[in-house]
Amino acid sequence: MRTAAKCEACSLKRFTRRREPDADGGDTTPDAEIKTPTAIEDDDDMLDVRGRSRTRMGTDISRTVSVSPNNTIRSIRGGEGRTRSGSRGSFNEPQILMRGTLDIVPITDPLGLTLVHTASEPIMDIIFVHGLGGTSKRTWSYQRDPANFWPAWLSSEVELSNARVFTFGYNADFSIQHHQMSILDFSKDLLFRMKTFSSVQDPQEYPIGKYPIVFVMHSMGGLVVKKAYIIGRSDDQYSEITSNIRAMLFLATPHKGSAFAEMLNNILRSTPKFSAKSYVSELEKSSNLLQDINEQFRTACNNIELVSLYETQKTSMGMGTKKLMVVDKQSAVLGYPTETSSALNADHHSITKFVNTEDTNYVHVRNVLKMFLRGFISSSKRYFKNLYATANSLGSIEAPVDSVKGRIMTLAANKKLQEFLGVSDEVNDDFEFLRDRILPGSCQWILKRQSFIDWVNLENKNLRTLWLTALPATGKSILSSFIVDCIQKNSSIGSCQYYFFKSEHQSQRTVGHMLLTLAYQIAITNEPFRQKLLELYDTGGISLERHKVNILWETIFEGLLFKGHLHEPVFWIIDGLNEADRPEVLIRLLARIPSTFQFKILIVSRAIRDLAGCFDKETEMIQDEITADDTLEDIRSYTKSVLSANLRSSQILDEISSKVLEKAHGSFLWVTLALTRLKDSCHTQKDIDQALNELPEDMEPLYQGMIHLISEQAQRPRTIAARILAWAVCSFRPLEIGELEVALSSEFGEFVSLKDTISQICGHFVVVEKSRIRLIHDTARYFLLHQTGNLPMSIDNRKGHEYIASTCIKYLIDPKKNWRRTFSLVQEQSSNLSLRDRRQGSLFKNNPFLEYAVTRWAYHVSLATSRSELIQLVFNMLENFCLVWINAVALLGDMRILTRAGQYLRIYVKRRIRRSSNESLPSLSGNRHDEIRQWAKDLIRIVGRFGHNLTQSPISIYKNVIPFCPKGSILSRTYGHKNPLSNLSVEGISSDTWDDCLARLTMGDGEFPTAILCKGSFFITLVGRGTLVVWHAESYQEVRRIEHGEWVSNMEVSCTSNIIATAGITTIKIWDIQTGDELFSLAKTYDRRILALSLGTTDDELFVGYDNSTIQCYDLKTLVPKWELVTEDPNDSSRSCPSLMVFSPDACQVIIGYRGRPVLAWNLDSPTHIPQICIRPADRNDTPDGTQKAVTPEWVLWRANLPEVIILYNDSSLVQWNIEDDTQREIVHISAREMAISSDGNLLLTSDHNGVISIWTVPEFNLTYQLQYPNMVRDLTFSPDGQRFYDIRDYFCNIWEPDALVRPDDLDREDLSSTQETNVSELVSSLDAPRAQITALVCDTDDAFFCCGKESGAVVLHEMEKGQKIRKLYSHSSVVSIIVLAWSLTGKVIASADDCGRVIVKRLRKPGAHGPTWGVFPFLDFRRGDAITQLLFSECEQFLLVASKSCAWVWNLKSKCEIVVLKDDSDTSRKWINHPNDPNLLLSIDVTEIRIFKWDSLPDDFTGREYITLSLTCMPHVDASSNSHLELSHKVDTVLSLTKASSTKIVVEIGSIASPTSYSHFTLLDFAPLVKSSALISQWPLPAPLSNQITHLIGSFNNKLLFLNQRYRFCTYSLLPPAVGIPAIPTPTTPGFQTPLSGFEAFGKNAVGRNGCEGANWNADGMGEVKGLFSLPKDWLNADMLGLCCVSKVGTVLCPKNGEVAVIRAATPLSVQNGTPTHPTLTPNPNSGPTTNGPTVLAAQPSEAAMPLILARYIGGDVFEDGADLRAAEAEPPTGGGRREVDGD
Repeated sequence: MRTAAKCEACSLKRFTRRREPDADGGDTTPDAEIKTPTAIEDDDDMLDVRGRSRTRMGTDISRTVSVSPNNTIRSIRGGEGRTRSGSRGSFNEPQILMRGTLDIVPITDPLGLTLVHTASEPIMDIIFVHGLGGTSKRTWSYQRDPANFWPAWLSSEVELSNARVFTFGYNADFSIQHHQMSILDFSKDLLFRMKTFSSVQDPQEYPIGKYPIVFVMHSMGGLVVKKAYIIGRSDDQYSEITSNIRAMLFLATPHKGSAFAEMLNNILRSTPKFSAKSYVSELEKSSNLLQDINEQFRTACNNIELVSLYETQKTSMGMGTKKLMVVDKQSAVLGYPTETSSALNADHHSITKFVNTEDTNYVHVRNVLKMFLRGFISSSKRYFKNLYATANSLGSIEAPVDSVKGRIMTLAANKKLQEFLGVSDEVNDDFEFLRDRILPGSCQWILKRQSFIDWVNLENKNLRTLWLTALPATGKSILSSFIVDCIQKNSSIGSCQYYFFKSEHQSQRTVGHMLLTLAYQIAITNEPFRQKLLELYDTGGISLERHKVNILWETIFEGLLFKGHLHEPVFWIIDGLNEADRPEVLIRLLARIPSTFQFKILIVSRAIRDLAGCFDKETEMIQDEITADDTLEDIRSYTKSVLSANLRSSQILDEISSKVLEKAHGSFLWVTLALTRLKDSCHTQKDIDQALNELPEDMEPLYQGMIHLISEQAQRPRTIAARILAWAVCSFRPLEIGELEVALSSEFGEFVSLKDTISQICGHFVVVEKSRIRLIHDTARYFLLHQTGNLPMSIDNRKGHEYIASTCIKYLIDPKKNWRRTFSLVQEQSSNLSLRDRRQGSLFKNNPFLEYAVTRWAYHVSLATSRSELIQLVFNMLENFCLVWINAVALLGDMRILTRAGQYLRIYVKRRIRRSSNESLPSLSGNRHDEIRQWAKDLIRIVGRFGHNLTQSPISIYKNVIPFCPKGSILSRTYGHKNPLSNLSVEGISSDTWDDCLARLTMGDGEFPTAILCKGSFFITLVGRGTLVVWHAESYQEVRRIEHGEWVSNMEVSCTSNIIATAGITTIKIWDIQTGDELFSLAKTYDRRILALSLGTTDDELFVGYDNSTIQCYDLKTLVPKWELVTEDPNDSSRSCPSLMVFSPDACQVIIGYRGRPVLAWNLDSPTHIPQICIRPADRNDTPDGTQKAVTPEWVLWRANLPEVIILYNDSSLVQWNIEDDTQREIVHISAREMAISSDGNLLLTSDHNGVISIWTVPEFNLTYQLQYPNMVRDLTFSPDGQRFYDIRDYFCNIWEPDALVRPDDLDREDLSSTQETNVSELVSSLDAPRAQITALVCDTDDAFFCCGKESGAVVLHEMEKGQKIRKLYSHSSVVSIIVLAWSLTGKVIASADDCGRVIVKRLRKPGAHGPTWGVFPFLDFRRGDAITQLLFSECEQFLLVASKSCAWVWNLKSKCEIVVLKDDSDTSRKWINHPNDPNLLLSIDVTEIRIFKWDSLPDDFTGREYITLSLTCMPHVDASSNSHLELSHKVDTVLSLTKASSTKIVVEIGSIASPTSYSHFTLLDFAPLVKSSALISQWPLPAPLSNQITHLIGSFNNKLLFLNQRYRFCTYSLLPPAVGIPAIPTPTTPGFQTPLSGFEAFGKNAVGRNGCEGANWNADGMGEVKGLFSLPKDWLNADMLGLCCVSKVGTVLCPKNGEVAVIRAATPLSVQNGTPTHPTLTPNPNSGPTTNGPTVLAAQPSEAAMPLILARYIGGDVFEDGADLRAAEAEPPTGGGRREVDGD
């Protein structure tokens, strides 16, 4: 190697280096061109500030770099040998390795304007300008590595992807001699480049100045841009460009100069061969140029949005020099009124370099750019007037700003749809990969094929389906991609969607995934359809991918697509149907496409026996076979293209091609592998001939030869190859190359190039396609698994899965990974990300194997050998790392992973049990099989109870989940005692096992439900005389009530949309379930009972069946009958009045049943045909009069997509009838009274006369689940996804979710056999009779006891510590329910009222000197005619108030007599409460006023003047023009609750009785002024964002409101003493009342902060912090029970559940956590302007009432804050600073 000492003029081919580790272990860093001597550049290449570079031996070097005019490095002159970077923390000098000859090397950082990213329809231009010593690319790259060039990341941001991105480079290298450019020169160059811009890649690119321009500038670059803007504004040739400069983002720009510039110039002056630079001098603080630029820019930038971000860390200047602040805040901030400034946690270099997209500095900068863009869209449309010449293709040019916004919204909508549908771009990747492999000229034969010509011909409407079949490995998928490409290029004939089934990818084998993928492809190009899908997402909020296939078809295609959203022909190309999981189901679905739409379906697959019979007989289908002759020329062309690179002779080429074709038999795969061998033998003619002769003529011998090649390698490569083959054969999906590398590294270490290793040692079995490893063909999988008997190497399927399972588990439990810590940090950084973004975040990118290990370890366990010791590894995983794994699953956002894992574990343990039973001596681990079952059960239950909570807050698995698990569950037993993070305890619930019942719902007011239906995310119960109660399926909350107005005999939901039809006595009505709107109303044609309704498949027709045998079809567009059919037989009077009528799902057939007569099946498409008759074998004997007698059918169920029904007769027998074949099967072992069938027709739900519910598989009719529960079932149904069922018993609607309903067909299967063998479940559940439900609840003031009233009339006392029952205090009648309880402050008196108006008061004696037990003594017992609404003791316990809606009675407890009857004749709803700080006063509050009474002088009515009246001025005033959060259709007329919030404050909740689900309005009353004056109180409305979150206000403790939010999370909101008061505006109904100044008069305009609440710490929503504590499990969500929850004064929460009361408390009481809470000092905002003396009023925003300081944010910490305890528990130092917003568990 020659050094610089030997050759003065030497250079580098590539001026790159890798920084060697520093002595202290510094990281290695790639670098770029050489910059010398040192740096003051804005990037990382600063050298020692003394002007020297440091060599390895300490020798000083001086160097000069010459740069030629064409921007190439010509030579390097200077020092000695190799240089080394400085110490860690200094600016990094490149290492230089001198080589011999001079080369001309292009510089990678171009000068001038460079287009980095473009867009087909740009919305703005972003130009990045570097600073002093910087470059156009590396300035913006982390570690100066161009691979980390972050401006390119903006193309992946949804809102910014349509922005063009540029860099501007200029020669700011101060190390170059005689370089006297100035800032003015750079500015002019920038303007000139912008003026003359044209893209090399696309000369048609629009010039700069057509779109809004945003500059992002670092350091001196900001001065360059400012000067350019000043020049351009006054120069006509640039004015058009500068007029479109809309925003500037300054990064550490020295607007007022930098002291560092003077130091740099001094260094340059004192260094030989260097000189001071004028542009460096212009950066000095005394620079006249800077002053001039700032003065001119100040007056010119009024229309520009300015943001300045400044550095906060000092920058290292090199070895031996202390760090300094290069550009301080004072210089980096302009101080203009239009400027926004903020700090970045970075030094002068790192302020432009970001690690990844989750780097907080990157997020900050990105958000600023998004803010700019949103401002452009919402501002004047003149900036968008001439944006796009092609705007007409997107819509009206009248409002192009809307078009711009629309494109952004479309990008976001597509991302949203991907998450909703559960699809990705992987299918598109498959298509592109196949398309790129098409040789020019190949596949052309299909275009001349007559069958294809007929199929593609749009005039041939009868031919819908073409089925091309071929042998394996004949190029079918290539042909499919060719056809797709041809149709898509000719878009005039219609749209084209495609799908490739893949056997190697278990998810892509499913018909459901295919339907979702096709829907997504259609939605991308079909705007109306996309909008309908998004509306469906907004209404349901759930992912469609979890639904059954038939539900997907009905919801998406029949419910949306086929309802008028197709206006052009549609081509579907479906490849590999033979690899689909259920091809026959798909064919049946395709047959249901309406003939009115022009669909063309091409299926390409192997021939599938009996599949043709599934096609619709009325639709023409052509099956055409692809032969070897068809593909002969394509194979010939491919062969020649491969061999032509090695063979020059055309004659030899033709001969070899012919010989290859003779043996190929049409197999492309065989040719591919054969040519691979031949290419290695193309040396002599003899070699070629020998290789051709040795080629076998079949795939199997060829595969055998490939196996021998692998086995002949050395031991290590052979082992590696075996592992790779195991992954390729057995993995759930093809692995990315990075995933496989991590999986193999634990055994083999790091690979130099795994891709090369695969190609060298795997015998061509494995290929790498787009970074994914795949088997070369599906036939190779079959060969490796089944045809390796006598070969030296084989792949055992079970052992392969065992190896992969153990690899995954070991990766997850590796202590070096410290996943728990990693996950907690990730959650902090990604708490606001969507699930999809979280899944694609840095956690899973930086750990590429993590996602596969988390999601698929249990899948491989289920398929592993049962004889292995894998079970010990599984137990280690579950017992020590299960919570960490669940945390990772929650971060992925797909909780079905746990459900599948539970089923996989069941499969595994059943296989082990089967093996153990066949062995003479069972293994020692056999007794742990039950533990595996328990783990499986718990995993499934976790999803049902906590799934949504975990996806919202994954870290809550450590703190808030285990306490709510039953004590007997294996999760609680394993982790309940060793989880230091869980500061929560739940006592009082006696059940030790999981309950299958999720909820028991009452209808209210003693109403009986009579029927139930499910639709989408709702279920509907029918109650009373025509009331439909709509419930939300996830929260079990009543959504609304729909009143038909008369008794309803029948209701039916649509198969395809959220509408429901109801039949009353005189009318038929159709409703929108989502909104409750009445869509149609029709008068009944006949005064007869309606037996059946159906909305068909299109919802534009209504089918009605009457009990006079008449069937009518109404056209819902005109509301008139289209046709009528009379099914009555005039010759048979017994068939004139049917008792049963059931339409088929498609309304093409109808089943009619009669009393004592056989069942008839009518075809409505051919009504003139004779109906088919179903006669049971037992009923086949005719009577003497010739008639047929039969038992009466009670109900009929249609199986989905089949001409088959299940008939239930009145003798409890069942018959299965195939109408098409006219075959019957009697189900003799099932006796039923009610029945329902799942949406896919595979499960039958029955109940008998004893109320026992059973679930049976169909068509086997095997029992899979049984529930023994008292009381007879009135109606039942399955949920749409088949995971739950509902039943109605007595007053209740019960919701059940047994884990037995997670069927094996919900799993992603490798083959059918792996799940069919476990298709029988032995689960039988028996539940005790339900306990008497809690109906009233009250706790004492000492947090020691609580009392509950029950529906049995009992009043029961419990201790608070464990929730244990102490005794029943007393009881009302057993037929009444306790509805109100009150307990005096001392606990000596308790009162209760039942629903019959009886009030009982008892005196209590606590245990003590008088005895060890509680004493209960009679006190009062009386009855009032009205329903009691409230009981209230006075604080002195002398009085008791008993209130009803129209009257209030006050009893003197000392004299035991009634002293006052206070009548209220108004319709006002009021509540009573003790005065918060005066025990002698009593408050009556309604929606308009507060009345203050004295307990000892209450009047007889509300007309006198013996009390004080104050007006409530903060009550809601619903204005239709406002954006009120209240439902405008309901009057806010009821005080729902009063809560004493502190010693002076009361919270009033006001809502609507008519709409209990509408939002409530909350007002805070402060009675503190009454201590000094009886004239004033203060009142504030709680902010609307806070009110909208509250579903149940539980109570208060320690100045905090406790409430349940909409996600059923317990939350607190701190109420602090206000720094300033707000005077109320009382009504002067009594002498002495004064009306103070109004809010604006008292406060003054200038004192109002931006949120209308000066001095308070408000967030972006204009409210303080809402702190999440813990979430309730889903099976606790009962509206009646949640309304009874209460909280003690120390924060213990009491929550009723299933007749018991859960006592929920923190280990440290909520009221004393973190010590006694103290209120932070509230200081006035210095920018708020002058304040006034006396009370201050905060002005309101236009849409909200004033919000006072009393609701300021409470800066404190409860033990429930996410992450805080985790870091403490792991003894890690806290990271970061400041308090973050908390809204999670």
